[in-house]
Amino acid sequence: MNYTVQTINIDLVVNTAVIEREMEQARRAVQRSMQSISGELQTAQQNLDQATAKVRNLSRAFAEIARVAFTATLRSFNELVQEADRLDKVSDAVGLTVEELQELRFAAEQAASVTGQTLDASMQRFAQGVGEAARGGGELKKTIEDLGIELFNTDGTMRRQIDILGDFADQVASAGSEQAQLSLAVKAFGSEGAGLVNLLRQGSVGLEDLREQFSQTGAMLDTETVDSFVRFNDSLNILRQQAEVLRVAVFSDLIGPLADYVEWLARTESGQAQ
Repeated sequence: MNYTVQTINIDLVVNTAVIEREMEQARRAVQRSMQSISGELQTAQQNLDQATAKVRNLSRAFAEIARVAFTATLRSFNELVQEADRLDKVSDAVGLTVEELQELRFAAEQAASVTGQTLDASMQRFAQGVGEAARGGGELKKTIEDLGIELFNTDGTMRRQIDILGDFADQVASAGSEQAQLSLAVKAFGSEGAGLVNLLRQGSVGLEDLREQFSQTGAMLDTETVDSFVRFNDSLNILRQQAEVLRVAVFSDLIGPLADYVEWLARTESGQAQ
């Protein structure tokens, strides 16, 4: 085939235009691809930033949860120490074991909506009256005699307070009227006795049932555990006192020289002013 110069030139122009068009198309395709990749990278970076922020927020949240949990645990432990200390002191004052005192607190709350603090005060009044009656005196002596309640065992030792309480509850339960029940409760427990009538009306059997219910809850602090808490609290108080003594000793040694130095400064300033 014969090609003229003009034909070749036309072909070159056409081919060049085609190539340029295809290159432009390729350039645009690459540009679109790069833009798409850039957009995806930006989105990925945004997602990564958001994920990082979420992780950081979660870390702060977990740290706060841990702090709150630790604080709550520490507060709960301190409250438990104080409660064990109160149980030890109150049970000793009213002649009950720590187990019996906890059981009676529960029984009073269940049967009469009486708080543990009110029950403690009531039992202190009852223990005082029983103690005075055992020594041959006090306001409760005649009531106990009239009700036929025995305060001593056959060997002359004092009966357990919880047993005397059970006998008294039986007498309240068998009293002729609500007024008579209320009168007996007030005589034995003072003004708090009015709130305990509903508990005492159940008699010794009802008291025992309620005490058993509390034992089954598993919330009981036994004597050994209470003793351990008390020893811990007593030792902690001793440490606090020792720390206070050390603090006083340190400042006692420092206060003399500090006072001398301040007085010297005051004299120096006074001399310069003159």
